Amino acid sequence: MGAGEVGDRVKLALLLVLVGVAHADATWPQIEKLAAPSKRGPSEKLDQAIDFAAAHEDAQALAALHDWVVAKGGLPPYKVGFDGHKRSPMPLAKLAVDGSAFADAAYLAKVMIEDAGAPAAIENGAKTLRRIRARTPEKLPAVKVDLVRTIAVDALHAKASDAWMHTADGQKALNEFFDGKPPDPALFEAELAFFLKALDGAKRGEPIDTTLDRVDKARDEHTLGFDRARIAQAIADISELAK
Repeated sequence: MGAGEVGDRVKLALLLVLVGVAHADATWPQIEKLAAPSKRGPSEKLDQAIDFAAAHEDAQALAALHDWVVAKGGLPPYKVGFDGHKRSPMPLAKLAVDGSAFADAAYLAKVMIEDAGAPAAIENGAKTLRRIRARTPEKLPAVKVDLVRTIAVDALHAKASDAWMHTADGQKALNEFFDGKPPDPALFEAELAFFLKALDGAKRGEPIDTTLDRVDKARDEHTLGFDRARIAQAIADISELAK
């Protein structure tokens, strides 16, 4: 979890504390069903590729990425903490595009869009597909955007992070990250109430606009760094680029 993400979550939670959160019928077991896990292969080679890319060992990074693609690999498991930004696959994706490994970059973009648990991953995947299209006319893979699943996975990540922040290790990390002045944990708990409201009545495969409307009703569009127009454009681009 990077500093910007933490700040956005705190702002969202503070808003919800101030305005109150209406009762929602969604439950965590229901959200777990909405966030059905991917059935892709192992993620170890992607982990290695991300590390190689961060160390500027380009040849090793591209080789590990290709091995991961051949194995039809998935994303690494989510880890709580404040260093998630250090594990971003975007430098690797850019390296693959710059190195003309277009098929491998396209598969990475597809997995980011379909499996990652954050709306920003949809934008990042779309950005990678745009970069590929700018370099080659080759057909891109079909990509299915399931915004309900993305938000549900994000909700489970937030729930895991909230539980971790109540542990001794979490409190220690929270104090260190915020230089001894961490936000009230109740603010993070309010975020969980947001997800319950935002996913109330959600169904996998529902129209994107329906999901966006539900999220809009649950909180102010810009509080969590979630710009409706930007996300909608990314989804439209993904559909257009795959034609």
